[in-house]
Amino acid sequence: MGVPTQKVRDSSCLHQVRLAVVRTLVTVHPAMRPGFSSVIRISDLPPTQAILFAGALLGDREMLSIGHDYPSLRNLDGTYLAHFGEDCQTFYVAQTSATEINCGFGGYGSQHLGMPEFGFSHVHYTVNDVVGCTTNSYRLCCTANAWIAAVLCARMMGLVDEWAHPALFDYTDRYVTSETSGWTRSWSTWCGDMWDQYRSQF
Repeated sequence: MGVPTQKVRDSSCLHQVRLAVVRTLVTVHPAMRPGFSSVIRISDLPPTQAILFAGALLGDREMLSIGHDYPSLRNLDGTYLAHFGEDCQTFYVAQTSATEINCGFGGYGSQHLGMPEFGFSHVHYTVNDVVGCTTNSYRLCCTANAWIAAVLCARMMGLVDEWAHPALFDYTDRYVTSETSGWTRSWSTWCGDMWDQYRSQF
């Protein structure tokens, strides 16, 4: 793959900034993007990163605080906040009561505590969580293998803290380590190669 020209890079950058402005308006006025689907177009960044990317370029503090101001999480009482799909689907396996792990769902044991994990609809329907990388075909076809480039870019741009959802980053690390080759590791061979070359530096 050749290096894009400056004109192509500028056009792509402008496209992402425009998307980010729209996504910011949709998020804050208000809306939520449920965690039922993670697929993104190769040409577009995930909503969170697009907003943070634009915030960094524009020096906009409101956009840079989007991860902190609009979290995606499930509370122990069953209530939840859901703003960004990738964040809705990644979590740390936790002890949720004296006798239950992950609210009793997913088949997790004490050996899984603290593990960064994927759940197709974790924030909304924890009952659907299932331990094991091969027990959910969607996990293999359409999650971290689509996030790999965005996660690496966010690390390289120093936006991990602003994203404010470390489970996504830790789960992607775990996934890429367990899936060693092929499209289930990364939709784009080039993105996978960039991960292998630069992840250790960030």
